[in-house]
Amino acid sequence: MSSNKKTVLYETFKDRSFRFLLALIGERAYLRLRYRQRLGFYPNLNDPMLFTEKLQWLKLNEKSSQLTACADKIEVKKIVADRIGIQYVIPAISILNTPDELDKQAIPEYPVIIKTSHDSGGVIVVKKESDFKPDVIRQQLARKMNINFYYANLEWEYKNIKPRILIEPLLSDSSGNTMLNDYKIHCFNGKALFIQTIFDRMNTVKEDWFDRDWQAQPFWYFSSRRREVPRPACLDQMLEIAEALAVDFTYVRVDLYEINGRVYFGEFTFRPYGGFMKWNDKKWDSYLGDLLQLPLDA
Repeated sequence: MSSNKKTVLYETFKDRSFRFLLALIGERAYLRLRYRQRLGFYPNLNDPMLFTEKLQWLKLNEKSSQLTACADKIEVKKIVADRIGIQYVIPAISILNTPDELDKQAIPEYPVIIKTSHDSGGVIVVKKESDFKPDVIRQQLARKMNINFYYANLEWEYKNIKPRILIEPLLSDSSGNTMLNDYKIHCFNGKALFIQTIFDRMNTVKEDWFDRDWQAQPFWYFSSRRREVPRPACLDQMLEIAEALAVDFTYVRVDLYEINGRVYFGEFTFRPYGGFMKWNDKKWDSYLGDLLQLPLDA
């Protein structure tokens, strides 16, 4: 059996297992089990104190059509354009309803990045026309289209997104990153407090956190490796944009790009890493938790 078929079978089995367990025990018990599996202890969902616990609480208690629209990689473009201006939105080259629609006409220019509207993290990069392998890419997309991202970590915002395919231009900057560097701005109760950067995803991943004044922070959960990251020229503008977009949400991470002095919107992420971050020291989970006020605490 080929590795691709094995991957398909594994992902299908995993998706069905998640659905079965959720139907059997319900959302709350399911979240408690997933949390313990990832972090080694059960979360306190009655009186959450840790940042990771509060993200789980929000999964259970913060559900709206607005979250769904903002998590949809296609629908969110109009929302952002209406809120802060179309100049901050990366234009869509093509929007497809099914993998069968993917052909040369759908990609009139290169390089491009191909993603589905309803999942998180999975992208396909095609740098030039000779790299375009439609049959292979259609298979990859078909697999993604059949998976509902909600069932893995109960990120409700993904549950009701209509699966579609988005093709965008692959932008580049001068950061030296293997892919476009994004500035992940973590907003607590509408206030942009921290900026996370992740470099060299394709090699040795490096993660850094900064405060609003671009002072390096001692916490991390993704990678212990560091990289010197200069203060973005448009940092103040990016913080303003992030807060304008975050105003309606208890917590959201707003991903932005800076390219040649121009800021672009990337995406909203409401529960980064599924809310299962294993911080380099548990005290940071507590520290960040203290900064986030849940609606019932206000």
